[in-house]
Amino acid sequence: MTCCNFSVPVSCLAVVAILGLSTIHLYRKIEKEPVSVTTATTESDGRTEEYPFPILEYPLEIDNASEFLDLIMLGQPSPYDEINPEFKNMQFFSYSRSTCQEDLDILILVKSVVFNKADRDFHRSTWANLPYLSKFSENIQVVFLVGVPEETPDQILLQDEMNIHHDIVQGDFIDNNFDTTVKVLGGLTWAHNFCKNFKFLAFINSDVYFSLENTIKFLRDPQFYPAKRKRSILKTNKNPLSLDKLSQTDFFAGGVTPFNLGIPGRTDDDGGPILVTNEEYSPQVFPIYVRSPFQILSQQVASKFYHLAPFVQYLYPEEIYLGLLANKLRIQPVNTDYIKDQLFVTIGENKTLWKSFKNLICLHNLLLEERHMLWSYFNPVH
Repeated sequence: MTCCNFSVPVSCLAVVAILGLSTIHLYRKIEKEPVSVTTATTESDGRTEEYPFPILEYPLEIDNASEFLDLIMLGQPSPYDEINPEFKNMQFFSYSRSTCQEDLDILILVKSVVFNKADRDFHRSTWANLPYLSKFSENIQVVFLVGVPEETPDQILLQDEMNIHHDIVQGDFIDNNFDTTVKVLGGLTWAHNFCKNFKFLAFINSDVYFSLENTIKFLRDPQFYPAKRKRSILKTNKNPLSLDKLSQTDFFAGGVTPFNLGIPGRTDDDGGPILVTNEEYSPQVFPIYVRSPFQILSQQVASKFYHLAPFVQYLYPEEIYLGLLANKLRIQPVNTDYIKDQLFVTIGENKTLWKSFKNLICLHNLLLEERHMLWSYFNPVH
């Protein structure tokens, strides 16, 4: 695998011809009845929660995935064939500015699509610019993940953007809004091969209002967030709380959903809900999963997911797929109630409502102008 500079405008077809896109199936429309699923309920106090692990018969069926993975990570030959090895062979066009030349506390990968430049510019103008990032004691880098567009003009415009900002990594997979599993696997692959010196890896959607400050506070004390801390997280703090201890655990966190009937808020091209068929997924329940607007993993978990993924059958949506990886490794996701989804309900200029967002880590499905308003409200210019 190589990571190369891409300096000559070429069409999408040329990129495909040069690289040979990984053969990873995209989501198919339902032709049969979806699998029936039963819902399990648990007590919740809004903080860290314990859920029983469902027994899921989903390929590859391994009695002890952790022991198997230990052998793989030590370079031992696998007794099993890889089910979907393609993503490990992905190639990338990268313009990132020395992103991984030094140790990182948090590497943030924003799942974007080529035509969503407005979303990328919003992040660059708010929390993802160097002056703002430099306020924190942690070393943080932000990268936008995209695929290959279907139209040549889009590739040319993207290349111009890459030349200006140097913060985009483009994988050799077809870019779209729906199959985000390939994008997450691409992010894991890129991070493992070119940027593995991080403590935490975060995936966020591009259409979100995101609070980096609250994310760091959450990492400092995930069980009791948003309890107030006496010490600041900014550089003015001479003795910041360390993230080292948590980074060395099986930490996988975000908005956790135990056993669910479907993926709320997702639709196909015809506006219908996206589900899975019995052929794609036969177990009677989905795994416990972390919802897609915001997912954060320790370096330890990111490495385990990367090495196990070739042996676990590919599935869309990515929340379910990462949930399957965690399930097979018996990794207990850590829940926070501060990941919200507005489901396209406008919030307008309701400042009473805005105040309730003070501790939010991530707010999904906001209009772009609403994200700008929230940022200005919580980050006034003095």
